Amino acid sequence: MAQKVTETMISQRGGKIVNIASLAGKVGGILVGAHYSASKARIIGLTKSLAKRMALYGVKSLV
Repeated sequence: MAQKVTETMISQRGGKIVNIASLAGKVGGILVGAHYSASKARIIGLTKSLAKRMALYGVKSLV
């Protein structure tokens, strides 16, 4: 979804992308399993990368 909206946000010189993850992505999760924790960690990493790349264009990424 972020790929679809970033071009518009760049041309508008602003916007916000909000991704929702789980605490398991930061600390791991015993009950939810490694696969779940890994997928949430990926969302957190993606959002941080987007925030750094898109900051030049006034786009904010939050997780």
